[in-house]
Amino acid sequence: MDAPITRAEFASLINQAEQANGDAATAASQFTDIEASFWGAQGIAGANAVGFMSGYSTPQGLVFRPEEQIPRWQVFVTLASGLELAPPADVDGFLSGYDLTGVPNWARAQVAATINAGLAINADRSKGLEGNRPTTRGEATAMLQQVLQRQNKVQEKVDASPFVIKK
Repeated sequence: MDAPITRAEFASLINQAEQANGDAATAASQFTDIEASFWGAQGIAGANAVGFMSGYSTPQGLVFRPEEQIPRWQVFVTLASGLELAPPADVDGFLSGYDLTGVPNWARAQVAATINAGLAINADRSKGLEGNRPTTRGEATAMLQQVLQRQNKVQEKVDASPFVIKK
């Protein structure tokens, strides 16, 4: 559970959680670094189709970087994008006190939206946001549990968890 999760693994979890039924051939046609035979192609296509994950524009075309470990801030952006979360009115004020090292300025509103929605999890509460640290598999599944709870797809409530980052 403490092992870092890759972008392909996280996309596959989203595909399953959202029952997106992604198509491997679609992923291969969208991203230059994905083959239709790649084990995670279906998950990548599904996570992309439902608006949670996208790729990176490069001179070689759109890439997904499936084997790249996904930093926590990217997970927060992914959740905010897929759920279309609105950021708090004063993003800078909301995020004051958080260590935002490595978090791009363009991502801060979505990071704030994810925290504000109670979806951000940190397995080690003493370390705060840790936005640039690779997300662990345990954190990724716990955050997806929060998403499913928000969507009323599961009954288990973890709002009171001491691991939910709160403002």
